[in-house]
Amino acid sequence: MNVFCAVVRFDGAPVPDAWRIRFSSAQCCRTLALEFVEGAGFWGFAGGNAAGRRPTWVRDRERIAIGTARLDDSSDVDHAPSGSSRVASDLRRILDAWSGEVETAATFIGDFACVIYDEPSHSIVGVRDAFGVDTLYYRSFPDIVAFASRADLLATEHDYDRQFLAEFVARADSGTRTPYSGVCAVPPAHVVRTLARRVVTQRYWSTASFTTPDTRPLPALVEEFREHFATAVRSRMSPNGRTWAQLSGGLDSSSVVSMAQTLASTGRASSGLGGTVTLVDPHGTGGDERCYSDSVVGAYGLRNEQVSGFGFWQGDSAEPPRTDQPTPAYLMYARDRRMAEVVRAAGGEVLLTGYGADHYLGGSAVFLADWAVKGRWRDALQESMRWAVAGHVSFWTFALHNIVMPLCPAAVLRRLLPAVTVPAWVEPRAVREFVLAERTMTQQAYRGKAGGKYVTDVLRALDGMPDVLALHAVMQDVVEERHPFLHRPLVEFAVGLPAQLCAQPMARKWILREAMRGVLPETVRTRPGKGSIDGSLARMLARNTGWMQALLERSVLVDMELINRAALVRAIEGGANGADDQRASIVRTLALECWLQVRSGRWVDSERKGRESTITFDQQMAIPNGGRYEHDQAAL
Repeated sequence: MNVFCAVVRFDGAPVPDAWRIRFSSAQCCRTLALEFVEGAGFWGFAGGNAAGRRPTWVRDRERIAIGTARLDDSSDVDHAPSGSSRVASDLRRILDAWSGEVETAATFIGDFACVIYDEPSHSIVGVRDAFGVDTLYYRSFPDIVAFASRADLLATEHDYDRQFLAEFVARADSGTRTPYSGVCAVPPAHVVRTLARRVVTQRYWSTASFTTPDTRPLPALVEEFREHFATAVRSRMSPNGRTWAQLSGGLDSSSVVSMAQTLASTGRASSGLGGTVTLVDPHGTGGDERCYSDSVVGAYGLRNEQVSGFGFWQGDSAEPPRTDQPTPAYLMYARDRRMAEVVRAAGGEVLLTGYGADHYLGGSAVFLADWAVKGRWRDALQESMRWAVAGHVSFWTFALHNIVMPLCPAAVLRRLLPAVTVPAWVEPRAVREFVLAERTMTQQAYRGKAGGKYVTDVLRALDGMPDVLALHAVMQDVVEERHPFLHRPLVEFAVGLPAQLCAQPMARKWILREAMRGVLPETVRTRPGKGSIDGSLARMLARNTGWMQALLERSVLVDMELINRAALVRAIEGGANGADDQRASIVRTLALECWLQVRSGRWVDSERKGRESTITFDQQMAIPNGGRYEHDQAAL
């Protein structure tokens, strides 16, 4: 685990010992070696015992910078220092360049979350990278403001934000809220600063500034995309084979791997990947794509480690992790932990991912509604027919969802997309209290002004990147994840592409496919879709129905009056028996419930540890009873 914290007194007086003890003795810090730094009105620490970008601090005569940073706009990225020395070097670059003006942050390209304190003015500013790769949170108190890389470090124990939890279950936007009352996230591409004992949030960069359509000839656009992508991959590689990559067999991860090896073979990178890691679905539920990943491995002669046998709700020999934030993938902690351990054991320190491409390259046919608004009805209808034929769907259904519905007034849209999009097990009182029905992802799908639906959809997706990047929080404590598709110049270029260069029937991310000709094996480059995890969800629900019901007997969410136990049990039984429309929402709710129980101590009562009656997570998973499971109810 890596962590940093910074505390400032508004009046410039020394930070009291009570505050120092509170933050440095938080549970997430108890096993860490911390390095402390102090200034007039300032106190902080940084430390960690995990791989990746360990936070640190640097200072000049009047200022202190503390946090994490990995800037990728260096002209010689391959030979930059690594580990903590690289963090200190890049943090120094940020401190030296910081002018005090918000716009300065836009000049920093890379992943970073840091705090800069100015001693003469007793002012502090927190800065977070454009896509929220690195985490940063803050909390205001009567006399101080505190920043930290983990929200739970600033929280009051077991004081949860009910609204955030309800929004998590309903998939509604929570803004800057966190699971902990009073603790806020610094939004991506924002700075948070103190001003006259107030905390002010300001945006320093936005993808909306780059959405003007690029009308240059197609070959020029494809070539520029290829160069941006090559730079993005190179900027995130470390030398000497310490960089590995996820390889699912999908278009995105396969493109990253293929480009990395091409750069190495042509001398544009000092070394290639040390290896790749692939998750294997051993149950034949539709998620096994080794036929595609094997083609990439074979084309470039790469080492490929395969992690098999870990699925939803399957534990390992260790306790479930106390992650800072809940994620829908929390139930996959054993799988992620094993994958990270495999990479680390092989000498890997950095793991490249394919995250981000879905959010701005995937495209959607909602651009047809924009065409209709601009008077291109004939073109919109002809293109709808082409998509419908290619996708073997009804023309009328396709046109309804991509032309008509996006242009409907909000009142009509609410009728077409009713409030049942909120899971049926969310308590009606919570739905009303937090206005969930109007804020689910489905209700937000067609927002944006007429003629700008497509762009709004892309921007909304990019705003949600922090939730995606947090999915593998367990893994990030062992290896450092880096995301080539979130190289800012690449994103700035891509969001200005005409919609049809991204959205094509049966060929999403069309420009990526074109740019990867001759680099990516054709069997992957031309594949029309991707594997599905729905079969894995169905199998998990069918095999673990009894265990889930037992878990819900002491539900934290039920006690908070956020969900209805009986309704959720019915949904679990339905999902196990073929009803597929709510499976993802069920898993999301159960992931949150498990996370809360682990953090609250309900998962395994600490007073019962070591007693014969206590059944561990692994043991609970291994006791069959006619396809269901028996448990020690008290242990839950």
